[in-house]
Order: sequence, then structure tokens, then C-alpha cells
Amino acid sequence: MTVLERWTRRHRDGYPTVTLLAWAALVLHDPIEQAVFGHDHEPLGLLSGPGVMESIGTTHGHGIVGVGHYLGMWGLMIVAMIYPTSTAVFQWYADRHGRGTPTEAISDVTTFAATYTLLWVAVGVVPLAVNVVVPISSLATSGGPLYFGVAFLAVATVQFSPTKRRCPTPVTLFGDREYLDTVTAVRSGWEFGRQDSGSCGAWMGLMVVVGSMNIGWMLLITAAMSMERTTARGQRWADRFGVLSAAVGLGLVGTWFL
Repeated sequence: MTVLERWTRRHRDGYPTVTLLAWAALVLHDPIEQAVFGHDHEPLGLLSGPGVMESIGTTHGHGIVGVGHYLGMWGLMIVAMIYPTSTAVFQWYADRHGRGTPTEAISDVTTFAATYTLLWVAVGVVPLAVNVVVPISSLATSGGPLYFGVAFLAVATVQFSPTKRRCPTPVTLFGDREYLDTVTAVRSGWEFGRQDSGSCGAWMGLMVVVGSMNIGWMLLITAAMSMERTTARGQRWADRFGVLSAAVGLGLVGTWFL
């Protein structure tokens, strides 16, 4: 067995460990967060409400430190929620990698995964920007059922869209090609992240709407994405979740107008 084969096997088996560490960090981060930022805002806890995490990044005078803290926590959330659905793609890339030396191959596979992750972290700037314009907590308070209902209807719309049906897979991303340099690793990671954010972006948007880093919702949405992405009947699950989201959304919107 070559060095690359041994490394990719460990790397494949290591993704669950990385994911579990991310979950642990999210659950246990409150003491550290309070030590850094003090008690001038609502603790996140396990059931954070809408806009609580975003307020840390945009208010309370934390500046660039607050933004960095938010993006770091967003990155942990991405690893915890998205990595379980992406392991097959990472492993496919490693298995198909054709570069010469083990060191070069390991570097390029790591670059691929890092580029994918960094693109997802960059997506976290969007809720921060929204929170600057209109505080998310204010939207949730003033909008009530309508706020949540529109979010579920948006998820339902995406679930039945062509974007969702083009959910990236190893075959559609890479085919039978081999990847031979770092530049290609960056491009491949970017392409995977771009397609993946389009496919799963609505779920992550819902995560922001109901409360970023809310552990309960994280578990539910992670389970839904995993069933869509890692099971033989993934598209059927996507359609079922679309119907369920539409029903919940219509029910909430109806409650608002009654």
C-alpha cells in the first residue's frame, strides 16, 4: 500500500472525527465565548434564537474580532453539517488523484478540501450583511409566523428547482479525469463548493432564519441533507422535504393572515 493510499484511508476515516470535534466545539463553546466577549449579550446556548449569533459579529463594538468570531463559528457549523454529506466527494477526489509523489498528492487533496470549506465560510458573510441592514432578530420579532413561513416556502421552492436536481456528485464533478496540480485542486474545490452551496444553500438559509448555531435545528437540517445526499433515494427525500416545507410554510403564512 502506497503512502497516498494509507493517507487517504486514514483521511476518509478521519472525516467523522473532524465532524464530531466540530459538533463538540459548537456545544461547548459558550464558556470560551463568554470569556472573550463578556456578558454584554445573550448567551448562545443550545437553542439560540434568530439573529443572536449575527449580532455578535455586527454589534457590541467587537469590530473585526466579532466578524472573525462569527465566521469561525460558521465554519464549525459548516464542518459539522456539510462534511457528513461531502465525504464521498473528498474520497473520490483522493482516489482519482494522479499526481506523482505522495507529498504532492496529499497537498493537493488537502487544498481541494480547504478551498471547498473556505468558499462555504465566505457564504457566512451574507447573513452578516443582512443583519447590518436589518437586524435578523427584529425581522423575526416583527414578522412572527410570516417570517418563518416565507423561509419554509423558499426551501420548498429550491427543493423542486433544477439547481437542487443538479446536486453535485463525484461523477458529475470529476468524471474519469485525474487531477495533477495545486491550481486544479483549487479550481475543483471551488467548483464543488459553488455547486454545493447552490444545492444546499436554502437549508443553510433556513438555519440562519431559525437561529444560527441552534443545535436542535442543526441536527434536523443535517439529517435532512444527509438523507438527500447519501442515500439511494436521495431525490425522493428531497421531494418529500419539499412537500413538508411547503406545508409548514403555507400553514405559518395562513396563521399570520387569520
